[in-house]
Amino acid sequence: MVRLPDSLQGWRQTVVAEVDDRVIGLLMAGGDHNDMRVTPRLVYLALRTFGPLGILRLLTRLCARVRVQPKTPMGAYHVAEIDVDPASRNKGIGGALLENAEAEVRAGGYRLMSLTTSTANPARRLYERHGFRVVETRTDTAYKRYTGIDGRYLMVKDLG
Repeated sequence: MVRLPDSLQGWRQTVVAEVDDRVIGLLMAGGDHNDMRVTPRLVYLALRTFGPLGILRLLTRLCARVRVQPKTPMGAYHVAEIDVDPASRNKGIGGALLENAEAEVRAGGYRLMSLTTSTANPARRLYERHGFRVVETRTDTAYKRYTGIDGRYLMVKDLG
């Protein structure tokens, strides 16, 4: 899950939550987030991994995902991934990860945080409790057919 700074999706911050030397939560984020680019190397690796027919199936799903994926606002510090082990949820870990990220964001001088999440994600309530608000909802029938989920939200938090 962790990507290096020179990769297609290099995150400036990766934070883990641990209990008894066991990782129970993860947050990856960074400023100046660029959406993933398709490169010849990425195409080669995908063909090698999935084969030509697998690539066609994958592409139809990826196209549906692209249609529901909101763009990251310019100048926002984007939370790309936040996940807490299901056995450790509802214990304040996700909130602590968000608070840690916000402290880093404020220290870095950012005025806006963003994240995207599925319309079916119950963690939306956590994000709202921490000051995020939905600013865009994108849905797609093909995405719903593949995933059973209507679409995705773009949520932002103004840091003033």
